[in-house]
Amino acid sequence: MEIINYDILLRLLTAHFLGDFFLQTKSWVEDKNKKKIKSFYLYSHCVIHGLLVYLLLFDFANIWVPAIIIISHLILDILKIYLQKDDSFGLIVDQFMHFIVILVIWIIASNQFNQIYNLIENFTLDKRLWLILSSYLFITRPASIIIIKFMEKWKNENFNKNSLKDAGEWIGYFERFLTLTFILLGQFGVVGFLLAAKSVFRFGDLKETNEIKFTEFVLVGTLASFSLVIIVGILLKKLLIYK
Repeated sequence: MEIINYDILLRLLTAHFLGDFFLQTKSWVEDKNKKKIKSFYLYSHCVIHGLLVYLLLFDFANIWVPAIIIISHLILDILKIYLQKDDSFGLIVDQFMHFIVILVIWIIASNQFNQIYNLIENFTLDKRLWLILSSYLFITRPASIIIIKFMEKWKNENFNKNSLKDAGEWIGYFERFLTLTFILLGQFGVVGFLLAAKSVFRFGDLKETNEIKFTEFVLVGTLASFSLVIIVGILLKKLLIYK
């Protein structure tokens, strides 16, 4: 089955986002960190990545692609586990290495080594849909984990506050989803209104806590969330304007 070259890269990225951030629970990560190579979930996680790649590509001629994904993911995850790089820097390095593997596979599978230079010139409607899907996937769970890792340095602070379980995480999902949508629609004014509205709702909590540290914590988290999705949105719009 012939697949447009650029589609391969976007489908590989979509499979990666689904496998690494949506189909891997915290308990799996904890089990891998604890049992290391003896963890059943370590191998299950890698096999899931391979299955996702196979299902999204569905290309019998390139059956080696999911196999390489499984092996490379297993190697990189083992390195991360034994190096104990679970901080924000470790996350960035880990994801960067996965992206390099995906990039190399894409170049080989597309059988055109000059494809990188022709990347922007070969957009189609189908490719744009994959790009948009990958962007929306990224700004939810992956972006949330990046922000959490970024905020880890303050996690031991005593803010003396009560909140719903996982409420902050879901608020982040919705605000980034809406922000990216408004950016794609060219409604930057609505993005500013959304940021202002969240600040108004938060004002009561921040005033009641009367803690400068908690105020700063919320402000940093909010700005980090909006900054990340705005960067993704602007880059996505720039890519989508090319024919």
